[in-house]
Amino acid sequence: MKRIALLFFIPVLLFAQDYANSIKIRANSTVYVKANSIKFNIGLHEENPLPKEAFNKHKILEKKLLDLLKQYNISDSSVAYSLLNFRKYPNPQREEVYRTDQNVIVKLNSINDYTDFQISLLDNGFSEFNAVFSSDELSNTKEHGYKEALRLASEDAEAIAKAMHKKVGKILEVNTQTSDNPYIDSRRGSITALSIKTSDRDLTEIEQSLEVRTSIEVRFEIMEE
Repeated sequence: MKRIALLFFIPVLLFAQDYANSIKIRANSTVYVKANSIKFNIGLHEENPLPKEAFNKHKILEKKLLDLLKQYNISDSSVAYSLLNFRKYPNPQREEVYRTDQNVIVKLNSINDYTDFQISLLDNGFSEFNAVFSSDELSNTKEHGYKEALRLASEDAEAIAKAMHKKVGKILEVNTQTSDNPYIDSRRGSITALSIKTSDRDLTEIEQSLEVRTSIEVRFEIMEE
């Protein structure tokens, strides 16, 4: 279930030449969604004095990862990756080597598989990775956040216009921003801590929520009543 919390909204009166009869409203909203998946960012790296050998070793690493994805029934649509890149640099022994660099993002739909998948990565030679909570509802959440922030901005514009004995006209300009990386719901800290003290469950059994923060700036036309 999505829940919305208004952080703050600040009206700013503007009288620039191009927008003499306008006001600009800033509003922020936060939508909370349940975390129902985990995203792994996995780094694939190999080194060798010969670029061809470094490439061959990298392909072996890729094959191990593909086999692991198949083992956990992870579909192609749940995988994103960067292109393979080579870099030449001196290693700690001062010998020039070629290093391969590639990042693979894997979405794990079952949070219960988190620990096993992480151990499997380590067992297969993948030691550079990190994981974050995610949600299938994030795409819809952005639109919901924009709508709520726009509603708040419109309400504030109406109040300001009324105080000026004017009325709100059309929207002249809109700027929006949504956090690309959702935050863990900061309200859950005390609840989670209490759950840890009173239960022997695995931490991944404690439900987590994500905060998707939306900021919007809207310039409204102000008209005579």
